[in-house]
Amino acid sequence: MGVLIDKDIISVGLSTLAGAVLDKRNLYIKSDIAYKEILDFITESINSILTDNCLHLDEILGIGFGVFPGMYQNAEVEISDKGEPNFTHLAVDVYEKFKVPLIFDNSVKGTAMANIDFQPTKDVNRHNIAFLRYGDSLHFVVTNLNEPIISYDNRTDFVDKIIVDPTSNGKDELSNVGSVKEELSRLGVKKKIANVYSKEKTPKLFELTDGDFNKVNYETIKAAALNGDQLVNEIVVKALKLGAVLLNNLYYSTNPQRIVLHNLRVNEEEFKYLKREVAKIAGESVASKIDLSIIDKNHGFLSGCAIAIRELFFTRGGFDTVENVQ
Repeated sequence: MGVLIDKDIISVGLSTLAGAVLDKRNLYIKSDIAYKEILDFITESINSILTDNCLHLDEILGIGFGVFPGMYQNAEVEISDKGEPNFTHLAVDVYEKFKVPLIFDNSVKGTAMANIDFQPTKDVNRHNIAFLRYGDSLHFVVTNLNEPIISYDNRTDFVDKIIVDPTSNGKDELSNVGSVKEELSRLGVKKKIANVYSKEKTPKLFELTDGDFNKVNYETIKAAALNGDQLVNEIVVKALKLGAVLLNNLYYSTNPQRIVLHNLRVNEEEFKYLKREVAKIAGESVASKIDLSIIDKNHGFLSGCAIAIRELFFTRGGFDTVENVQ
């Protein structure tokens, strides 16, 4: 069983050891969701999945939890002075209900492992990956010989602070001036759009959102950029070019077999465009190494499954029954 606690979704599901999806439950959430609501949904989902699949607790290997760092507070995960997460509170509450092995980790790390372990066709050139999760903030993990490099485990958001535009005239509202978070994140791009949003300067976007900036999102920004809003298009194109700079730098600083992009929400043509931008800056050899994540949002629980399977099956050798757990 796997659980993902992310910024906008809680995903609970059941998979085989090879990552084949057997059942799932998803709850789309707001970022201020309370701990009790998180715990209740996880509990109810696990119980219903077990019932619907005629499974008893001693027939599952265990439950893996991937918790996104941005949700640590909601999930009542404490952070040590060294920046290490303590999942004890959530672990105790879940264990009291199910009494099965539980494994917890950063969901970015779990999703990176799922991209290696759960490929439909195994690719020997996808063992050592640079894994970049896109969103309001960016998170990054590097694997080596199939294992995430330990130094990245507890600081996956460091990539937000990498400077991609030293000439930026930003005001340091989000992060370092010219940083990834200021220039590339969804939050950063939306902030730049806000600075020009008006009926006169962004007429198409203004029309698409009925003059309500709260309706500005990825789809409306893309539509406006493609349909004549010059300022919106300039912001999007600059973000793409600086994204290519970031991917170039991550590639040459980590030397991965693949760069895997997660949560990007692009179609095939948009992905090809991104790769062309990378090729202009870094060359075809780097662009050819870029892949999209194989884990989609509705199967996010596979992050937790990968965490559980690696620890409970490959590392410990699996368990026959709950009673065998020390």
